[in-house]
Parts: sequence; C-alpha cells; structure tokens
Amino acid sequence: MKLPRNKLVLAALLGGAALGPALWPAMGQQAPESLLPPGFGDPAPAPPAQPAQPAPPSRPAAPAPAPGAP
Repeated sequence: MKLPRNKLVLAALLGGAALGPALWPAMGQQAPESLLPPGFGDPAPAPPAQPAQPAPPSRPAAPAPAPGAP
C-alpha cells in the first residue's frame, strides 16, 4: 500500500512533533555530563617495581619418618 505524498509528509511532521518533547532535556544541556562517580573507569595504578632478589639455595628436605616407626 502506497501512501499519498501529503499523508506521508503529515506522518513525518506528527512523528517529529511527538519526538520533540523527548529531546528537550538533551537539547538543554551545555555539555555531556557523566553519570559515573569520579575515578570510575580510571586504570588501576601499576604496582611499584621491586628489584629481583636471587633465590636462596635450597636444601634437600629431611626424609619423612616411615609409618609405624618408633
């Protein structure tokens, strides 16, 4: 079904008039404002670098006592 041109124009005007009040708050803004709290989304600070320390020499562990041994 094809609408006549005058009805199509009327529908476009009515649609625009219906959307107008919904856009008023956005048009009244000077600049976009964030709804998030300050600091939200900032990257986490890097942990402080610690100098590498050589691992102490490992000693073999003492053998575990056998079960049932006195």
